[in-house]
Amino acid sequence: MKLYETINAENWHQGDYESPDGRRYCLAGHGIRLCILAPAHSRRETRGYKAIMSALRVLFPERGNTIADFNDHPDTTVEDVIRVCKVADV
Repeated sequence: MKLYETINAENWHQGDYESPDGRRYCLAGHGIRLCILAPAHSRRETRGYKAIMSALRVLFPERGNTIADFNDHPDTTVEDVIRVCKVADV
């Protein structure tokens, strides 16, 4: 299963890894749940992390230098998140 197949408007979240009710996740939170990304504190750069960062640099270089910056940017939409994941093929 690809990350972009799991993210939608009902389960995507900005501002933290997980919503207070535990039903919505940010881009990194979805990636961690699917074992595509490692938790931020681990400092491990997975293939998924590298692919997403590469896609971010091409598609949205003005929205920050991290996955969290991009996810939480006020202009970022769930459609942008899905587009990044599709380009990254994760």
